[in-house]
Amino acid sequence: MKAATGFSLVEVLVATTIVIVGVASLAHLFVVSADASRLAHSSSMALLAAQQKLEALRADAIGLGLSPPGTLGANTPPYVDYLSVDGTSLNATLTLPPVGTVFVRRWSVEPLSGSSREGVQLQVVVIPWNASRPNVPGAAHLVSVKARRAG
Repeated sequence: MKAATGFSLVEVLVATTIVIVGVASLAHLFVVSADASRLAHSSSMALLAAQQKLEALRADAIGLGLSPPGTLGANTPPYVDYLSVDGTSLNATLTLPPVGTVFVRRWSVEPLSGSSREGVQLQVVVIPWNASRPNVPGAAHLVSVKARRAG
């Protein structure tokens, strides 16, 4: 007698099921990877925008006036600006973000140890424009201290 050399219908169905499950898990992996890449890009852009503002503040920190309380938690002109997708400032005089806003950048200048004569503490927060709080994924929060020079 001749031995059977073909595949049965059950074997084909089992093999097809295994391939479908594998492809479906790979599709989910691509979605997760795309989300992680988008978040990493957003975080990098926010950090770069925060670093640029912090450097600008440090350059003239002592000459700046102290900010009112709550400037990191609310859009308080002139301690806020709105950034486009390429990091360009759109309009710093508005309380609401203008069209094209991708990030909201807020900063504060506070006295160090209760006295602005010793120095100031600088904080910059950059958040996605639709975020309600500063500690969301894709946000950046930088803090620096600028002391007055003795003499």
